[in-house]
Amino acid sequence: MEHTTVPLKGQEQAKSLGFRADALHLQFQLTPSPSALSEIRTAIEAGGDKVVLGSMALQRPHVMAAKQTSKGAWVLTSQDARLRVSPDAWLAGDVSAWSVDVTLSAYGLAVRSWSGAVAYVRDLVQSIGHVHGMRAVRLEMAADFEGFALNPLDYVSVVSGARTTTGRAYARQSSGFEVGRRDNGLLLRVYDKTLESKHEPNAAKHAADVEQWERNGWEGGNVVRVEFELGRKRKLEGLGLTCSSWDDLAAWSDRFGGVWAYLTQKWVRLVDLSSATRSERAKMSERWRAVQAVDWASPAQPVKRKRFEGSGASMRQAAGTLISAMVWEQDTPPTFHPGVFMMRATHALIDGGMTAEGIERRWRLGKAKVAQHLEVVEVASERMNVELRHELIRAAGFEVAA
Repeated sequence: MEHTTVPLKGQEQAKSLGFRADALHLQFQLTPSPSALSEIRTAIEAGGDKVVLGSMALQRPHVMAAKQTSKGAWVLTSQDARLRVSPDAWLAGDVSAWSVDVTLSAYGLAVRSWSGAVAYVRDLVQSIGHVHGMRAVRLEMAADFEGFALNPLDYVSVVSGARTTTGRAYARQSSGFEVGRRDNGLLLRVYDKTLESKHEPNAAKHAADVEQWERNGWEGGNVVRVEFELGRKRKLEGLGLTCSSWDDLAAWSDRFGGVWAYLTQKWVRLVDLSSATRSERAKMSERWRAVQAVDWASPAQPVKRKRFEGSGASMRQAAGTLISAMVWEQDTPPTFHPGVFMMRATHALIDGGMTAEGIERRWRLGKAKVAQHLEVVEVASERMNVELRHELIRAAGFEVAA
């Protein structure tokens, strides 16, 4: 195919701002644990309560919101992952069905090393039941660049074995291009991450991106993301990404470099069409050389986990956690009074260094509930001094009686 075009701008070398696996979707065959099923079902029947999955030995248990879809599937979600459980197969006695889907989010991968991510998924799934089959459905690999000047005509500068190459638009603006098709198991997206992040609803995910960019010398310019989506079993296995065991999955990190090299050198290239009349003979774009140079042999360090407004525990979850702690200490009174609980909970959080504002935000209580419980605390607590009680009342937005 011949092209006549003017030289493209932005042929200078782009700077890498980091790279990582950006999404992972797995499916499992397993025999469910009756206790896990009961806990999930109870949470769903309670109207979307939280469930805690994973080993109690972990520093950070997996707290997930539970709901049921219109088709009867159970969906458990957290900032880090999404589980979709199909209980119908289990109820019918069919443990050979691929009944559990796990998708690890970009944020869940950003805050962990690859080995840590595999361990997280393993603990999560094994807390539901005994795994006797697993397979990979989708993997996304992404790298970010500064100084990668996008051009609306970049899609015609692509040399690839894929039959489909199209421009990409976002908010009615040209934002990049795509090569391949998802249903064929191989898709490349190159797009203006800065533009598309302006409407990013997940503050934690965007903060993780920015931390990675700053760590790699970001100077505040536009960021372009180069992202490969690999799907379908034969595509993944054809690239050496087999997934019949946990050891197979853990070994993927050793193969990422070879996969990236194949994708950026053999499967697709971005060329400078001003250098030849035929795209097959054109010189490599300097921007694409930076993409090819990404060194997956030096794994990216996980970003620091951050908490954001609205991500605190619900009152029900906070209560459940404190009750469990009391049971563990074996000093729960025979008749459990909510005022006594609130008093103990307040003391526990204050002793841990949390401010009154933090307590209110953590529990996400409305003013009426705060007032009700503080009233109980005011009466029940002899240990809490007047200043702390007044601090709690003021933090809730109420006047302190003279």
